[in-house]
Amino acid sequence: MVDQALPPWGGDPLSTFLSNAQWNERAFAVNVPDLYALLQRVHGACEHVAAITEKESNGHLLPTRFLMARAHAAWLAAVRLGMSGQVVETYPLVRMVVENSWYALHVAKDSAPPARAEVWLRRSDDDAAERRCATEFSIRNVRETHAALDPANERALHEVYRRTIAFGGHPNERGVLSATTQTDTGEAHTYAVAQLTDRPLLITAALKATVEAAVGALRTFRLVFPEASRSWGWTAMSRSSSTSTTRFSCRRRRDAAGVLAAGLLQVHEGERREDRPCYAPSSVELAAHVQRPVRCHAGAPAQL
Repeated sequence: MVDQALPPWGGDPLSTFLSNAQWNERAFAVNVPDLYALLQRVHGACEHVAAITEKESNGHLLPTRFLMARAHAAWLAAVRLGMSGQVVETYPLVRMVVENSWYALHVAKDSAPPARAEVWLRRSDDDAAERRCATEFSIRNVRETHAALDPANERALHEVYRRTIAFGGHPNERGVLSATTQTDTGEAHTYAVAQLTDRPLLITAALKATVEAAVGALRTFRLVFPEASRSWGWTAMSRSSSTSTTRFSCRRRRDAAGVLAAGLLQVHEGERREDRPCYAPSSVELAAHVQRPVRCHAGAPAQL
């Protein structure tokens, strides 16, 4: 890559938004080093899996490997959005991590290969081919493939999937309203829809979902490459029960969201501790970016 300095962002609204998003990504890594270290370990595990499966010579598994790579790419995109504070938009990408993983497994476990791969590859041939692919790769079908092989992880991954749909994977109320605030001046209600949020709990919850999806995806890929997975070395990264809870070490053994939210909120509320919490007291302020406010008269029926 050519080593050159880019010009600074301009002063237009889009440049300001992108500049704030990049600032938040870097600030998050400084503010929450323990969570960022966990994200680094997840990425390292995905890279390790890719390096090992690169030697795979089974041609029938080529589409599966493509889908595994796309799951990792979607995870990276979700992490970037989550760290930037664009939390609602993080969840559709977490959903893609799960769906790519399920598609990859469904193709790999074809009882008559490459039948499923052919259906997938020929999806755009005509309307009939599109319908065949939609039927073959329905969420119900790909989940059943997973559940037949690893019911505990399928339940956990499906719970992650359901939450992605609730919080942004579909335009449902919990996602749309989660980063929306209301102020009342007595004369008017003002609703602020955050495009970049600086609310610690929302950011933490979104990134927790990325970790849970990645762990579920790695366990799914282990079903495709059982022999190779023995050398992946990622198992110690998390200690998960049959539920969707991901645990990791951060001073104390607690649920990931609980540990991180506690540290985040201590700083958010101005509290300090002698031992360093997950969210460092010397924190870098995050940039919030809100859409043009939506206002209505105080007598209007709209309420949040």
